[in-house]
Amino acid sequence: MQYNNNNPIGRCITEAMSGLVCVWADIPEDMLEWYENDWLPEMRAQNSIHTLHCEYIPNGFEGEPIGQLDATWPLCAVYEVADIRKATDARNNKRNHPSEELLAGPLANARFDTRTYRELQRRQDEEWDGGGSYCQYWALIC
Repeated sequence: MQYNNNNPIGRCITEAMSGLVCVWADIPEDMLEWYENDWLPEMRAQNSIHTLHCEYIPNGFEGEPIGQLDATWPLCAVYEVADIRKATDARNNKRNHPSEELLAGPLANARFDTRTYRELQRRQDEEWDGGGSYCQYWALIC
């Protein structure tokens, strides 16, 4: 692997840049078990190093400009990926979409909003040895 030591944001591998794929979702309640037990593990297995499955909780800022969300949907999955370009390209692959049958049936009213973010800098606990990541430091372009 070649490192780009001239990169001002850290010593990063030039072949692949890590990042995050964030998917906000509004899933019908009768499909939540499928989403959590089938869909999320299947998507994680494709490109993800780690996945967080989250649910929105009120924060007290809902009426304020700071409380405005891109997607006001209750669920969010955050996938840490080793190659953000590959993950971004994969968003348009039909394999990464629910089947036409599901979209026409039980997921007809479901909504998904996907965003990809390139890792710029990673900050970890002092004990961290850098294992499992392509960059020593990270921050996101939001």
